[in-house]
Amino acid sequence: NKGLSAARNTGLMRATGQYIIFLDDDDFLVISQLPALVQLADHGAVDVISLPYIERTTSDQRIKPPVPSLSAWKGADYFALMLMEHDHFIAPAWAYCYRRGFLIEKDLRFKPGIYHEDCLFTPQAITQANQLTVFDHATYVYVRRPESITLSTDEHKRLKRIRDLQTIVGDLISYRDKNSPVFGRKFKASVNRWAAFLLNYQKGISDGHGVMDYKEISEKTASALLQSDTEYFLYPDAQHHWYRELFESILHEPLTEAARSPLIKATNSAMQFFRFLKGWGK
Repeated sequence: NKGLSAARNTGLMRATGQYIIFLDDDDFLVISQLPALVQLADHGAVDVISLPYIERTTSDQRIKPPVPSLSAWKGADYFALMLMEHDHFIAPAWAYCYRRGFLIEKDLRFKPGIYHEDCLFTPQAITQANQLTVFDHATYVYVRRPESITLSTDEHKRLKRIRDLQTIVGDLISYRDKNSPVFGRKFKASVNRWAAFLLNYQKGISDGHGVMDYKEISEKTASALLQSDTEYFLYPDAQHHWYRELFESILHEPLTEAARSPLIKATNSAMQFFRFLKGWGK
């Protein structure tokens, strides 16, 4: 057993069909929707299709991207729209249908040996898609399990998740720097926002569980983010709740009203944050 990434990579290389959905072992597909999904893929010449899904817990909840069904997008534009305007990105790889030839052509694979591998793979796949569309029917059923990695209280798994998120953020920054000349400013800003979201998620894993000090576990992540231009890191404003929570928890003080205002480009908040990060490890 080499882990989920290796299993998916093996499945991708051995697959012979035109389209790929990465189905987790406890989840299932709504089979009756597959003919319409294949028809859309065949006639739309798309690389990726976003799949509305049902999250099954005590009751069923339908999850769908906040954009019109069957709308068409350049992948990088869709990624930027989700993060910069809707503050919402669906990261699980199973929430999309991929054209197999696209994944092979772009040499897209899951990074082996890490948790949260979708947080790296999915942004890379989405942003490289020449065309992406959104299906109009729930096709995937996600069964939330209490023993899943994301809900586990095992300290060794929790520490691995934290370290793996550091690795993912570093890889995202490298991916951003390599592709920003091609995709432009919105791409750079959206990758930065996703990296900041993962940093906040990392902090949430560590808080209150006595894994280790947050400053210590995040030095590598902070170093990677420091390579970002501050004007892109907070873009376009500091209104989003998880930015405020991240800054306020690290700075141990509320952000000022001026820093929260969308009329100010959040420069003061960003510089406060980066000065604080630069002081780590000294």
